Amino acid sequence: MATKAYKRRTLAHCSGPIKWAMKDSILFNPVFWLIFALTLGLMPYTPEPHVWEKLKWIFSGAQGMQPLDWFDFFLHGTPWALLILSFACSFYKK
Repeated sequence: MATKAYKRRTLAHCSGPIKWAMKDSILFNPVFWLIFALTLGLMPYTPEPHVWEKLKWIFSGAQGMQPLDWFDFFLHGTPWALLILSFACSFYKK
């Protein structure tokens, strides 16, 4: 019983980044998703970004794509989809 009261008291008196994260969810923060998309979404950077290579492969007919390639496209494409979603949500809020 004492731990519940302690948790309530600490959440009520939080400040700084924790209060910001509770106020404006990081899930709808386009800056977070932009950084995430530029790192995980584009890696490896050379010889060309991985998601770009997969997109070219899919638009050319996806001949020979294995399930691992589709998973890889999903992994590298998710940050870009979430970035677009967060931009849409931020414009919808305003």
